Order: sequence, then C-alpha cells, then structure tokens
Amino acid sequence: MKKRIYKILSCIIAFSLLSLVLSSCDLFKTSESFTLLIYMCGSDLESERGYATKNISEILSADIAENVNIVIQTGGTKEWKSYDIPSDSLNRYTVKDNELVFLETTHQASMGDPETLSDFVSWGTKKYPSDNYGIVLWNHGGGSPWGVCFDENFDDDVLTLSELDTALCSAEKSISDKFEFIGFDACLMANYETASIVSKYSRHMIASEENEPAGGWDYKVLAENLSKDSFYQSLLSGYAEKCRLSDKETFTLSVFDLNGFDKIKQDFDLMISKLDTMNLTSVVKSAQNSISFGINAEEIYTNLIDMGQFASAVGCTQLEDSISDYIMCQNGEYRSNAGGLSFYYPLKDMSSVDAYMDIADESYRNFLKKNYTTTNDEFISVTGIEDKDGRLFVTVSPESVNHIVSASYHLLQLETENNKQTAFVLGEDTDITFDGVNGYTVNFKGYWVTFGGEFIHFHISEDDEKYTKYSSPVKVNGKDCDMRFVYDKKSYEIVLEGYVEVGDAAGRIMDFADNDVVTLLYNDDDESSGTLKEGKSITFSEDVILEVALLPVGNYQYTVKFSDVYGDEYQAGTANTYFDGKNMKIISIDDNSIDYDL
Repeated sequence: MKKRIYKILSCIIAFSLLSLVLSSCDLFKTSESFTLLIYMCGSDLESERGYATKNISEILSADIAENVNIVIQTGGTKEWKSYDIPSDSLNRYTVKDNELVFLETTHQASMGDPETLSDFVSWGTKKYPSDNYGIVLWNHGGGSPWGVCFDENFDDDVLTLSELDTALCSAEKSISDKFEFIGFDACLMANYETASIVSKYSRHMIASEENEPAGGWDYKVLAENLSKDSFYQSLLSGYAEKCRLSDKETFTLSVFDLNGFDKIKQDFDLMISKLDTMNLTSVVKSAQNSISFGINAEEIYTNLIDMGQFASAVGCTQLEDSISDYIMCQNGEYRSNAGGLSFYYPLKDMSSVDAYMDIADESYRNFLKKNYTTTNDEFISVTGIEDKDGRLFVTVSPESVNHIVSASYHLLQLETENNKQTAFVLGEDTDITFDGVNGYTVNFKGYWVTFGGEFIHFHISEDDEKYTKYSSPVKVNGKDCDMRFVYDKKSYEIVLEGYVEVGDAAGRIMDFADNDVVTLLYNDDDESSGTLKEGKSITFSEDVILEVALLPVGNYQYTVKFSDVYGDEYQAGTANTYFDGKNMKIISIDDNSIDYDL
C-alpha cells in the first residue's frame, strides 16, 4: 500500500512540475481562431480494429470551442468501420454540433504521396482561414529511415521524410505564418531528422520517440483544449492517462519548441566532432546503454536511440541541456529517462545506413561513412570454455573485451523420438555475469517464461538495470506477429504490452482482445525453410498470463553469443545439459557451436 501511495504522489508531483514548466514557457500562442487539419491515413489500424474511427468518435464527444475548426481527410485503408466513410476515395469532413459533417470527395490517391498531403493542407487553410493552424498526421510511423503514413490501398506507399519536406514546403505557401504545430500521431517520429524538416514550417512539433499504443492520442482532450494556453500540457497529460488506463507504461510523447532547433543542431554538430576523437567501441557502448525505441526484433531494427541519454554518456552535457530546455515530454514508467528526442544510430541492422545517408547532416554523414561503410575484421576471439561449478564459463582475449557490447545465451530444448534427436529453440536471455577481466559466466538455472501455461520462444529487444523487454513470435488470429512483454527487475513482475505484426517497423502496439487465438511459434532444427513451427494455440482472455516457471525435466543445450561494435555476432561454445527438475548439470561442452540460425 505504501509503495502504491508513493507512486501516486510521485505522479502528482511530476504532473505539477510539468504544468509549471509548460506554462512558464508559454508554448501555445492563444488565438482568436484555430483550424486543425487531421490527415487520417487509416491503414490496417482501421480496417482490422477500427482505431481511426474510434479517435473520430472521441472528437465527436468533445465540447469544441466556437473559434475552433476541425477538418479531417480520410483515406489509406481498405475498410472504414464506422460513419459510412468510403474506402475507394479520399473524403473530407468537418465537425459540427458533435456530428461528422461531410464536405467533399476527391479522387482516390495515395496518402503516401506528398501531393496528396499538400493538396489537403492548402485546401483546408483556404476553406477555413484562421489565426493559427495545426496539422496532425495520423497513421503508422517508421522514424527517420522509413517516414510516416503507410497507405494500405497503395502497397503501403509511405511519405518519406524528403517527401514530407516537399509537401510541407508546398502547403506552407497557403498561410502567412508558420503552422502553430505539426503533430504525428504515429510511432517513432520524435526524432532529430523529422524535427529538422518540421522546424522550417512550424513553431512546435508533437511526436513520440517510441511505438505508440494502437489507440493513439486522446482526441477528446485534444479537441477541447485547442486554442487554450494549456493545450500542450493537457494533450501530454491526456495521452499519459489513456495509455495507463490500458496498462501501458512503455510510452513517450513530447512537445518540441522548434525555436530551439538551431541551438540543438549546433550542439549536435559539436557532439559529432567529439565522436570523431573517441574510440568507436566507447561510442557504441554509449549508444547501447541509451534507450532504444521501436520493435528491435530479430528481423528488423529501427536503430533509434535517445539523443539526450547518448549525449550525456559521451560527455556532451551541453546538448543534453539544450534538449531539456526546448522539449517537454510525458513518459511511461519504462521510458522515464527518455528526453523527448531520438536520432538514428546503426546498432544492429546495417542495411539501412546507406538509405539514411540521404537525410543525415553532413557532419554525421561523414562520421557514418568513416565507421560504418567499410569492411570490418573480426574483433572477438574466444580463448577458453569450461564447466565451472555447474555453469558454463567462457573467456575471451583481453583485446576482445573492448569490442564486446553484449553477451547472451540461446537456449534449445532437445527431444528424442524414434531414435532421432530434434532441437527446438526456446530463445535468448542475458543472465550472464562478467568477472571484470575477460570471463563470462552463464547463470541459467532452469527457469523460463510461460504464456497460458505453455513455455514460449522469446528474444530480448532491450535490457537495462530496471527492466528487460522481450519479443516472442506468435500468430494472432492466423497473422504472424511479435508478442511484446516486459520483465520488471524491481517488482519481479512480467507485464504483457500487446503485439505488433511481423516485419512492421512502423507497427503500433496492438492490444489482445478476448477470444483472440494466439498460436505459439518455435524454431526447430530445420532452418533451411526459414519458417517457424507452430505450437499450441491459446484463446486469449484476462486469465491468460505470462509468468516464470521451471522447465520440464530433460535435455537442454545453450550457446553463448557475443555482439561486437558493428552488430556482428559470434558463437562462443555450447553446453549440453540435463535438468532434473531442480538442478542443471552440464554433460558436455562443444568448443564449436552447432550452427543453428538463432
């Protein structure tokens, strides 16, 4: 009880301080009239679960001031769930007396086309002239590498950042001043590269560093507070409350006063100059220790990290201070240290580096070219593997220690049927102790995570001193997805966050619904097909939970893996073990790991 009261008091104090800071910064310019243009690209968020029209319903429930116009353009989805909105054309609506009022239809076009966005904004600002204008882009967001607004009707055509620049440049000509704000109700768009573009056209940017929950912002709060001095404060607080009502604590939302972008850019360039003088391993470890955002599962990495944390880690406190001066953010418990602005750093998937070069600042582009576009040698050398008091102990060369940025072990369950042994990959964990010299001890004791009573296959997407985030491959109602969950190292609780579709870097976190059929997936020893083997199917309900349990008696095998500064992985030996239900015993050790594609 005391812990709960303390947590509530902490939240109240945090909200109070945020209110004071936002008010003192006078972020919002009160105006006689305001027009908000919502570019609503429904995509699969609408066609599958109706999240776009749920947000429209929130707007229609709001008490909107007479000096406020809200205009919506719909498109980008195969089916609209409510309000009889056609999906074979683009349609424009306004809100009046709590009703959605049809204005006009335009021809079908991709919401990922810059001309579609510029045409809507130019039309809306002319039809509803106001003292101030705001734009909200509603959809999926993929951060700096991919952009925003994926159109389901046009093969997920997307507005890249360069196309966003083109659209805003054209649309800005229809107004006499900058937009008051440009907001992204989409994942991963609170990044340096997006802010660089938006700063040319708007006084403020609203966006999230992290993947958003599928329900998005609270549009009742947004609509009722437009043109008020408290708008930004209310929007941040409303979003946080909406996230917490659905048990989400991995959320972020920030308001960037873009008058400070030039100062942040100047400090960013100074930081890049310092990186050029540092050992690359130190730079990478600083990046690894910064909060990372997005899916970051085996098949895709967003490579977005918190700029403020990274700046602090490399000793550039001036940039960290500038970020806190110009950015106000509201974060969940598992993102409490996020500063409100991310940037691209290639931690894992190097395939996106070349594409990113087109939008990178010159100084940063030169840094990436120097360090990430050349062929690299192998940096990690294993020098010893042994059974040390029942645990696998791996040593590496002294030089290797400086190049290792992460260590993990991958667990396989062995089964024998008809004299044939098969191996099923259960996944990855990081419970490995470094001795401070050059030795690593695996602490596997026979515990694993279950979902609905079934042991699952999972991998780590993020690990720090407070929590570990995991991804588990599943099918949800027949579609390939990644289930997301968090292990809280303080409370020892496992929190189910939801799921995202496989391969969707821009995926919002979807909530499981009652009666969703969740099929567990596993790797087996036949990796040539690149497919996963289906396990049991579980019908979801509030009684289906994640928890830690002892594995069944049997044979297991785990392989130690190291990652270097370029994201390359090294297998470092395999322990063949037997678990008797209480103790894990090493039977034999293989110096050369079996080459499973883990």
